[in-house]
Amino acid sequence: MTPEEVEIDPEDIQIDTEVLRDVNCKQMFAPDRRTTIRHLSTGIQVSVDCGHGPNMAFRSQHKGRDLAMRMLRLGLAEMGYVKKGDK
Repeated sequence: MTPEEVEIDPEDIQIDTEVLRDVNCKQMFAPDRRTTIRHLSTGIQVSVDCGHGPNMAFRSQHKGRDLAMRMLRLGLAEMGYVKKGDK
């Protein structure tokens, strides 16, 4: 099964976005955020950092969410995940 073949039910995922902060609980950079997508049926969790800092994957939160979804699909494909209704 390839990642493109994996269908994910929108009700089966939880998407969280949080503002990244430094050790003193101050915002590091105003737009820096972490997008975390959790697949509720399998417990797989994927996080992508987005913003202007040196370790950020993307500046755009939408691109970060797209990357996280691709990573989640890849993980589910490696597991051989099949939706409950398709078994």
